[in-house]
Amino acid sequence: MKISTKFSFAGWDWKKWLKGNKEATKLLVSAIFGFWVPGSPEMKVLAGAVLKLVLDTIDFWVSEVEL
Repeated sequence: MKISTKFSFAGWDWKKWLKGNKEATKLLVSAIFGFWVPGSPEMKVLAGAVLKLVLDTIDFWVSEVEL
């Protein structure tokens, strides 16, 4: 069954892409947030790291985890 031909975005869904790339998305959001924070480069890195921790925690909280 062919979903999409070459050089076509037929069948592509950004929601599925986002769900499959959660880590990259969280890193990108954290990096952009770090650039917006005023102050020294150390504070920017710290703010980005804290936001990444918050996003990881929220992701764990809303996800179903099996042992």
